[in-house]
Amino acid sequence: MISIFHLSVTKCSRIVGLFILFISFCLPADDAFGQQVSVTLGNISTCTVGDTVTVPISVQNFNNVGAVSLELNYDSSALTFVDFNNSGLLTGTLIVNNPSPAGIRSGKVLVSWFSLTSSNIGNGLLMNFRFKANATSSLNWNLAVVGQCELADENGEVINNVVFNKVRYRDWE
Repeated sequence: MISIFHLSVTKCSRIVGLFILFISFCLPADDAFGQQVSVTLGNISTCTVGDTVTVPISVQNFNNVGAVSLELNYDSSALTFVDFNNSGLLTGTLIVNNPSPAGIRSGKVLVSWFSLTSSNIGNGLLMNFRFKANATSSLNWNLAVVGQCELADENGEVINNVVFNKVRYRDWE
């Protein structure tokens, strides 16, 4: 009788385990209880060579975020990074760096931010980058190196499945 009970418990635990596995594959790839987070570079519709253009960085479903790491790459012969401005929605420690080792422009902008209290922007503007346009160029998130574009929650856990959208340029003159 005890062995029959043990067998029943074993079968039940296998069935429950298979059910949990099945449910996990049925859930969307983003957080099952939240919305997928995205970070988007805004579009620039017209630009004349020599203009200073503002590139907005907006976010969606940016809730309970405690840290941000971003690397934006660009052609430094076509664009010159001028500066940035914070939307004011990020409180805590923000560092934006355009490294130029040995005086050579690197063609990247690095963003690091963290706070001891999480940010809950929701949907809105994170910050603006300003570039001087010397020629046509694209801006690309560095998604090839793990950790260069990454968000973490208030506990320091990486937020999975964040979408990083690229900028599109039209009508360069």
